[in-house]
Amino acid sequence: MANQSQGQTLLLFSNEMLKAINELCLKRDSIQQEIMDQQKEQRCIQSDIRVLTDRLTELGADICKKTAIRNEFDKTINETQTQYKKIREALLNPIAVRDREREQQSAKQRQEQSAEEAQSQRQESS
Repeated sequence: MANQSQGQTLLLFSNEMLKAINELCLKRDSIQQEIMDQQKEQRCIQSDIRVLTDRLTELGADICKKTAIRNEFDKTINETQTQYKKIREALLNPIAVRDREREQQSAKQRQEQSAEEAQSQRQESS
């Protein structure tokens, strides 16, 4: 009977060991599935990073180009404004000179007229 008892104990021990091994296999499979899921997520994130890095590079290059274009516009605008001011001054200056000359001529005519009137009055008085 001792042999039978030892056999049952061995069978019980063997069943427990198989059950434990089975549980370990299930846990290993679960962990393996988590690893595969995380690796898939990692690949997706790495892909997203590549896409975003490429986009970031494109944006940086585009910003540089547009900044250069904007700077050229600024330069052109400043040059155009400077030339416009010079042209405007050149156009307005003769008008101002002409107006000043007219005013000086009118003042001279008034002085001459006043002088003639004064001379006329002196002659009439004499």
